[in-house]
Amino acid sequence: MIPTALAMSGLLALGAAALLLRRTGSAYRIARVLAAAPDVPLSDLVAAAASAPPGRYVRTHGRISSDEEFPDEAQRPLVFRRRRLERGDGRGNWRVLDE
Repeated sequence: MIPTALAMSGLLALGAAALLLRRTGSAYRIARVLAAAPDVPLSDLVAAAASAPPGRYVRTHGRISSDEEFPDEAQRPLVFRRRRLERGDGRGNWRVLDE
């Protein structure tokens, strides 16, 4: 009687876990991929992308900027610069702290 009850509770727990993972959708898969991807500095990103096998994910962080404006033929900047500071609450909601 006890082994049957343990087996049934195990199956019930597996079913609940499968339902929970199904409700989270692709966000769970994306989070797993990003957590497992190696962190590559921006300076090594091009070399890592050239030498990586197809389908390999990497993550990076940093700032890409320039002191020059790189104007086009009409003397307009090609890059729109905006600084925005946001904070995430861990559930996919972001709050703007400073713009």
